[in-house]
Amino acid sequence: MNAKLAPILVVIVMTMMACGGDSSSTTTPTPTPTPTPPPTNAVITLTGSFECTDSFCDGAIYDLTLRNTGGVGANLNFVRVENRNRQAILELGASHFKNFLGGNRLEAGARLDFLLTGQLGFVVLVGYRDDNGNRGEAEYFPDLPR
Repeated sequence: MNAKLAPILVVIVMTMMACGGDSSSTTTPTPTPTPTPPPTNAVITLTGSFECTDSFCDGAIYDLTLRNTGGVGANLNFVRVENRNRQAILELGASHFKNFLGGNRLEAGARLDFLLTGQLGFVVLVGYRDDNGNRGEAEYFPDLPR
């Protein structure tokens, strides 16, 4: 019985190979890359340092840097220094950026360095609104003297 099955198995195997075709002539489709969506908001960070202006550190000079690492620009609306209770002890509006820094605009990928003199505070905030209407605040927490 084995002798009778051998020719049938060979024919079945050869038929299966013929149905598969020649795999070397087929091409693999190239996937279409997904396009990167446009940026939707500004990503603004505030870093800095400060120096006390007197021995009690009641006053301070802040050396601050704003960076926009997002994909859209933003308008800077205010800079505020707050005390530990989150009450404003100094606040300057957009006009101060325009008057003292030449403008209140921070483009995507841009950096802005500025000095701020005032009372030593618990936090420095910069409020902004990006080109897509998103509002945000960047914060800097000084390493306060102990």
